[in-house]
Amino acid sequence: MTAKPINELRRAKQDIQDAVDHYLAGGATAAAHGFLDALLVVYEMISAHPASGSPSYAERFGGPPGLRGVPLQAFPYVVFYLEGPDRVDVVRVLHGRRDLPQLLQDA
Repeated sequence: MTAKPINELRRAKQDIQDAVDHYLAGGATAAAHGFLDALLVVYEMISAHPASGSPSYAERFGGPPGLRGVPLQAFPYVVFYLEGPDRVDVVRVLHGRRDLPQLLQDA
């Protein structure tokens, strides 16, 4: 099985930028880089194994059918994505303590 390309949707890109900006605003440059590194690890995993993410996030918090989530290692964020026939769409990258039902409503 070949890996599927990762496609970050607009909201996911903004979520990532907001997280990086938050770390940088606090002077945590190393944390910002660590966040991006952890994100790449998840992207590599879901690219190679799209079914590996948990469907329980969609079951608990709503969101579109097929939505899966994978938490980042060492960071309180979850990557939410949908597997398509030829790619993986990352729809949101959200802090786990945010209002996930509200934020995933329009995912």
